[in-house]
Amino acid sequence: MNDTLSHEPVYMISVAAKLCDVHEQTLRLYERVGLLHPERVRGKNRLYSQADIERVRQIQTLTQVMGVNLAGVEVILRMKEQMRRMRRDVEHELARLHQETVAEFERVVKQFSVPVEYRVPLPAELPTHWEENDDAGSADVTDREPNEKTDDRRGRPPNERAL
Repeated sequence: MNDTLSHEPVYMISVAAKLCDVHEQTLRLYERVGLLHPERVRGKNRLYSQADIERVRQIQTLTQVMGVNLAGVEVILRMKEQMRRMRRDVEHELARLHQETVAEFERVVKQFSVPVEYRVPLPAELPTHWEENDDAGSADVTDREPNEKTDDRRGRPPNERAL
């Protein structure tokens, strides 16, 4: 049943029967077997809403087009309602989990945000060469030529290179 349909009872049984192209006794039967629940005015007259009219049309489709008996119609409509509720529950749970995940992500980002004065330098801000200090004096490691066992200018084997 479409959630946007009006549930306000407005149609007398004769009008509802004409709208659905069924006999009034058919509507009474659907009520008696529990497929329809029209409102009662002063405990006597039945009033049908637009949602009730749509439900009768669903019952007609199931019985006349698909050949389902009324017991089967009851099971199908009950399962459709359960699926609608489950879908709504899943959507609410997904929305809740999304909000929770966003909040946790924002908390972690805030926790690990580095203040500007403690930030990691960008590659362009790093020195272009490093000097090694040893007893024989200092040598610029970028001046080395690669050989067949190394592939960078610092003389390190490929598996020890820094990323």
